Amino acid sequence: MTLTIAFPNEKGGVAKTATCVNLAGCLVDQGFRCLIVDLDPQGSAGEHLGVVASGEELLAALLGDQHLEDQVHTTKSGIDLVPSGPQLQGLVEVSRRARERLLERALAGLPRETWDFILIDSPARNDLLADNVLVASDLVLIPVECKNQSLTPLLRLLDTIEQIQREFGAPKGVIGIVPTRFRTITNMSIDFVATLRAQFGATIFDAVIRESTHVAEAPRKQVPVCTYAPQSLGALDYRALTDEFLSRVAEISIEYGRGSDGARAEAQ
Repeated sequence: MTLTIAFPNEKGGVAKTATCVNLAGCLVDQGFRCLIVDLDPQGSAGEHLGVVASGEELLAALLGDQHLEDQVHTTKSGIDLVPSGPQLQGLVEVSRRARERLLERALAGLPRETWDFILIDSPARNDLLADNVLVASDLVLIPVECKNQSLTPLLRLLDTIEQIQREFGAPKGVIGIVPTRFRTITNMSIDFVATLRAQFGATIFDAVIRESTHVAEAPRKQVPVCTYAPQSLGALDYRALTDEFLSRVAEISIEYGRGSDGARAEAQ
């Protein structure tokens, strides 16, 4: 059974793509099969993994003119990828019924037994593309940069998720919020994480992603940080996040279950 995870945040520069790619890399290292679907017209996930695209083919797949399976690339890190590009932005101009379900329908045509996890990198905006990501996902993992300015966009995103849930019945919940770009030399990061934990409690992952030059350098090598610098702080942080992520996935599966038809998991 495949679990689909969204990585949204309408604020740019929060390590959203880095978290998506590096979590996938750590999952692959543990033997899981992962597909990243890049739904950001900037194509950052593809660039990180060495696959550059125009976005035209992905747009065609979302509109039902091509098969999404035909666009899957296997990268040298072992992560499968559907790349994106600037032409994907044309989706926001589409006017048709149920246009928020275009990605969901495209994913339904994939041989889902091929992957354990489908990770969707969402655009850093609140538009039709972002709505498609949420509607197509089982659960949401939110990276939040450790800055006070990140709190208001986070609250807006949580409101958006609730609205999408009411209208479309998906995603089922937020699997967790992960603090990113944590700066150990400043009190600001420490205070911000404390604020998050006070407001959101156990929704905040114990794992914190520290600011790391190795994480920033890994895209130049077209691999996740766990491959590029396996002993670095960045790799250690993402491994800790991966372990906690898998623990939460297991708890969800045990408490709520998922049907044999791959029905969505529920989360509080």
